[in-house]
Amino acid sequence: MVFVTYQGFQLLVAFEFINTEKGFDFIKVGDGNIIGEHVLLSWSGGPTAEVQVVSSGNFVWLLFETDKSFASAGFHCSVTPVLISQSDLDCDQSFNCKNGACVPESSVCDQITTCGNGLDEDALTCSGCGVRPLSFSRIVGGVAAQPGEWPWQVSIRQNSALYNFEGHLCGGTLLNKRWVLSAAHCFNKYDRNEAEYKVVLGNHRVNDLDDTQQSINVSEVIVHPYYNSFTKNNDIALLRLSGDVEFNDYIRPACLPSQDWPAGTSVWITGWGEQEVFPEDETLQEISVPIISTATCNQPGWYKGYVIECCMFCAGLPEGGKDSCQGDSGGPVVVENELGAFEVMGIVSWGIGCAEPNYPGVYTRVFAYLSWINETIY
Repeated sequence: MVFVTYQGFQLLVAFEFINTEKGFDFIKVGDGNIIGEHVLLSWSGGPTAEVQVVSSGNFVWLLFETDKSFASAGFHCSVTPVLISQSDLDCDQSFNCKNGACVPESSVCDQITTCGNGLDEDALTCSGCGVRPLSFSRIVGGVAAQPGEWPWQVSIRQNSALYNFEGHLCGGTLLNKRWVLSAAHCFNKYDRNEAEYKVVLGNHRVNDLDDTQQSINVSEVIVHPYYNSFTKNNDIALLRLSGDVEFNDYIRPACLPSQDWPAGTSVWITGWGEQEVFPEDETLQEISVPIISTATCNQPGWYKGYVIECCMFCAGLPEGGKDSCQGDSGGPVVVENELGAFEVMGIVSWGIGCAEPNYPGVYTRVFAYLSWINETIY
């Protein structure tokens, strides 16, 4: 069945009641006047009254498919002309498919695709990565983070038998229960003893023992085979842990990047590094800065002739004042995607000085290494 309204209007399909045999009977709603094309919703199950769909134009179609094997209560819906775009649709407590459809949270990650774009069963949606379980009201030039605000932040510690000392070496990003992402330059390439390293997760004050933290030894350090210690190209490493991390409100993995985020994107950088503008603080710090185009960072007068390679990116303020500094090396650079999940799109790599004009921080571009990461950890 196809519905049409005046040009300039959209059509809102609201289900007051819907109950079909789950997995066998489907109600589908789509954009346009050709049934079967541009599916926005493919509902199976119930009972529920939390389903609504808005079209992108003045046509919408509705189709009921059944295997005729079992009779359910069916459905009741209304189709109303509205002046509302798909992006402005308020799903309230329901799941937003980002295509004009709202579906119950109970239909998300149930192994039956309900959103026409598959978002409800997407790996990113269902993996739990990049999600901060705790709620929040919202480094140089930065401010102190709140406990649990960045649950994928890792402190990599090195125990020196020679000096009988264990200290924070570098930052890192938790990817899953067994793997941590960091920078290659944090580890000695030729004389490395994995037994010296461990990771501390859920830690807020780097030199304090927090009730929320876990400590796990490192069983293997894998530095990228083409890491260049002079140019800092391929400055990326993976740490295999000796045991599984237990996820909780303060310890969660970040997502790998879904795209190569462009210049102008705002990113978050976190770490316990030195602060030259603010007094030294052992509390985890956070800053938000924009990505700067590689062409801008490679212009004359920037970086004293050093080149920002294709697998790097720079981020910060041209006038300085906000930057990551020594001690933040290897730590996460994350971006919040349209689903509200955080992706690790960078690794703190190198810089000249700290928060100085025309010398924004330089970071490893994680998107360029997705194949290497996936081949290593899976």
